[in-house]
Amino acid sequence: PQMEAPRNEVTNDYVKSLEAELSEVKGHLQFAIEDLETTNEELQSSNEELLSANEELQSSNEELQSLNEELHTLNTEHQLKIRELVELNDDLNNYFRSVDIGQVFLDKTLRIRKFNTASTSTINFIESDIGRPIFHISNNIRYENFMNDLEKVLRTSEVIEKEVSLSDGKNILMRIMPYLTREKVNSGIIISFVDITVITNLNNIIRTVLNANPSIILAFSAKRD
Repeated sequence: PQMEAPRNEVTNDYVKSLEAELSEVKGHLQFAIEDLETTNEELQSSNEELLSANEELQSSNEELQSLNEELHTLNTEHQLKIRELVELNDDLNNYFRSVDIGQVFLDKTLRIRKFNTASTSTINFIESDIGRPIFHISNNIRYENFMNDLEKVLRTSEVIEKEVSLSDGKNILMRIMPYLTREKVNSGIIISFVDITVITNLNNIIRTVLNANPSIILAFSAKRD
């Protein structure tokens, strides 16, 4: 019995040691479980945020897709408008080349917007003159009030029409009129030059003949009566 007492004490100490270790392991395990639960909650929260972000991205992607479709539609419309404008410009250029009437377009500051080949015999244009003031360009018109008339039409929107001579002896019917926008706003000037040399010469011949032979007028009047 005396030997069993120390043995029991050793056993008790061992048991207590095991219980202490077990308690410590339980504590660590509980801490690990709590840490895992916290991590799991954080992961769950992050997952919810990711799901929300994914939904937002999906919504943004749908908006971008819709915007891209609208841009594609607008681009197609703009391409059609550009094609129409190019065709219209080609039509105007071909029209200007095909007519013998000189035409000049000026903006509201009297800078050159457009001119055709037929106008170069009246005003000494070169291709690089687009954008230059009209009064910087020399002309062949024997008429001192040409620039004043341009300013008057721009100021009053009146139409001025005059017969003028050129330095080479030709006779020109000059017409200066306002360039009106769709809203009827005066936005510049259009100048037209029509060669009436043949008509003027013919009128002069007829006038000379009639002045030289007054009897022709009497005979013509008598025949009509």
